[in-house]
Amino acid sequence: MSDRMFGNDPDVMILRDNKNKLNPEERYTLCVLNNILGALVFSSDNVSEYGQDEHLLYSATFPKVIALVDSVIEFRPNVFVVKFKANNLGGAAREYTTYANLSGDDQTIYLPASSSSTHLLFVTDNEMHMTPQFSFSSWFSKQEPLFYHPSSTVTIKSHETKTFMHIPPEDPEKVMFLGSTSHIVPGAEVKNISADIKTENIKLELHQDNARIHKVYLGVGQYLYSNKSTPPPSCTINGDQIKFEYFLVKGSGEGKEPSFVRTAVFTDEKK
Repeated sequence: MSDRMFGNDPDVMILRDNKNKLNPEERYTLCVLNNILGALVFSSDNVSEYGQDEHLLYSATFPKVIALVDSVIEFRPNVFVVKFKANNLGGAAREYTTYANLSGDDQTIYLPASSSSTHLLFVTDNEMHMTPQFSFSSWFSKQEPLFYHPSSTVTIKSHETKTFMHIPPEDPEKVMFLGSTSHIVPGAEVKNISADIKTENIKLELHQDNARIHKVYLGVGQYLYSNKSTPPPSCTINGDQIKFEYFLVKGSGEGKEPSFVRTAVFTDEKK
């Protein structure tokens, strides 16, 4: 009944790494669930005492996402799936699925199936909003994939939360938002995207109250390929020539063959 009869108050979120027993995954889970399920968000932390990781996560909550929650289901003991929508760049609703594993064991889950609004899924989790940490395991293993095929399996660690944004099918005449890394709900920090395919110019506007370094992934026309051999188009974002990157899509759900997402990548990291 929240957002219909009243606004849900989930109590404070705790991001600080002192004077509490929550580990980083648990603090991230509390942050994400409070922002998605809460009509308002409070924190009792002294922000001036935050370290770099706490500042990164705190900044990734702005602007406050306005989520229209469709359902919250406990599909295993202490393992929850939250399905919600948030306003898209043109006023339409973008779909999301968040998995929160509050149990003491790692859980293998199946991602949502393909549909008219789900061609791929883009994932964000705690590690995306932390400073990079070097380890021998990360050196020898591949980076956590950003994109997944529908119906694929994913492991959610104990007390971990992952949010998946549903990516619609390709449209050869449109520029499509494929994901971003500067908000706990990808896309909430993007104010507007306008594009003219004929002039190959894209205009991207970000919310000024999100102070993170931004990285935004855009699909220009077709974005899914079986290999990396297709030459990318020439286009600009905010007047600057942009580069394209290919990302391997994880998972083989629904019998999907190995494929790559070709994205135009915008970043203001050098600014």
